[in-house]
Amino acid sequence: MTILAACAQDPNIHPKWLQGNSNGGAAGTVNITYDYAQGAGNLNFLFVTVENGTATVNTPTDTSGNSYNVVDTIATYDANARIQCWYAPNIAAANAGANTVTVAVNTGTPRVDVIIAEFSGVATSSPLDQF
Repeated sequence: MTILAACAQDPNIHPKWLQGNSNGGAAGTVNITYDYAQGAGNLNFLFVTVENGTATVNTPTDTSGNSYNVVDTIATYDANARIQCWYAPNIAAANAGANTVTVAVNTGTPRVDVIIAEFSGVATSSPLDQF
């Protein structure tokens, strides 16, 4: 079992989930927007599910120019479906509805699903302490 834990910037501050959204069902590319304003220095986290055992998820992008890093572990839950996680630490501030994340795969897949989440109170560098 892999455990993901966020490191707090200050021992008296605990990571806090702020918002999330999901979109999917599309083949190839999914766009999904953060509905509420995003705070500078927060963390974006993505869960990407693809229903194609050979598809590779391209590095996600967003309209705020944040840089996404892949979590090394890819969970396979059946022969043709995989979950991959990505995170962007120390994000740029964005107005409500202004930041759209784009996730694309390198080959045809019948379905791509994406869940996005924003967290505050997380270290701005090396925010994941174990993966």
